This record gives sequence, C-alpha cells and structure tokens, in this order.
Amino acid sequence: MKKLSCAVVLLVVLCFSSSGLAEGGQPFTTDFPSLKRELDGFKEVIQNTLLRNLLGPLPVLSMLGTYLPDYGAVFNVEGNLYEIRAISPFSQAPRTQKELDDAYNTMLKRVESLRAQMLQAIGDHGSKLEHLKPEETLAIVVYLFNGYDDPKRPVPTQMIFRVKKAAILEYQDKKITFDDFVKKIEINRL
Repeated sequence: MKKLSCAVVLLVVLCFSSSGLAEGGQPFTTDFPSLKRELDGFKEVIQNTLLRNLLGPLPVLSMLGTYLPDYGAVFNVEGNLYEIRAISPFSQAPRTQKELDDAYNTMLKRVESLRAQMLQAIGDHGSKLEHLKPEETLAIVVYLFNGYDDPKRPVPTQMIFRVKKAAILEYQDKKITFDDFVKKIEINRL
C-alpha cells in the first residue's frame, strides 16, 4: 500500500511539474482565444482575395484555418478558376474548341492574378497574426478545381504559399522591398 501511495504521489508531482510546458521545458503561452480571432480575420482576407479571382456558383467551397504549435498557421481553401458554359439538358451542344481555348487561357490569367493578389494579401495582412512567432510559418494551400481535364494542357490543382512570420515583419517594417519579400515566399504549384 505504501508503494502504491508513493507511486501516486510521484505521478501527481510529475504531471503538475510538466503542465504548461512544451517540449524542451519551455513555457507554452499561446493565447488561443486571441489567436483564433486572428485566424478568423485572416481567413476573411484570404476569402476576399479569392473572391476577386474565382468564378462559378460556388467560387469558394470551403475555408479552414488552424494553428499548429511549433509550425504556425495553416489555411486550406478550395475554389474554382475554370469558367465555361455548362452542358445541360437545355443546352446539349458540345463545347467548341474556341470555348475550350478561351476558358483555358482565362483560367491561366486567373491563376497569375490569384498568385499576385495572394502575395500582396500576405504582405499587407500577414502581420495581423500577432500571436504567430517570428520563427513560425504562415502557409496557405489553395485547392483549384478546374472543371475540365485535358492531358495536353497542364493546369495547377494546388497553389501553396509558405513564408516565415519574420519575413512578413521585415516587409511590414520596410526593411525589405516587396520584390525581396516575394523571394522569401515559397510558392509551389501542383
């Protein structure tokens, strides 16, 4: 019985001595309610940026933002960049090559416009994520539904933007130019 009570006391001491500590014994002091409000505000910035570029009946399908300790803020959004006449029971004529070409070229212009506007939004509004630490990352993953699959015409299905909060602060503090800031943003197209 004495061994059991010693084990319980030791377990309680170990639990309470490590509570509130992250790996490495450093205090984990993230203010989650404030961070949640900041994430919601930045989601609105992303959504407004996307709505300027995305068309269709459901231009932004879903939007999620989360904080991952020791990584940073991650936003996922789905949208449609490809706008073309729908084939329906009331309009069954096949799409012409001109319709396909025009829709594809317009979609490529929207991808570039989205890229430019997203970079500007990150630079202008990324510092509003005040509880994000300078060494943490802001990542935005945009899933693109293109609506038409043509193996001869490559289309991106994702655009991923990643940047350290420190780079955003450098830009906000005018320590670097916008062009230098853009060079610090990792952009992947899949």
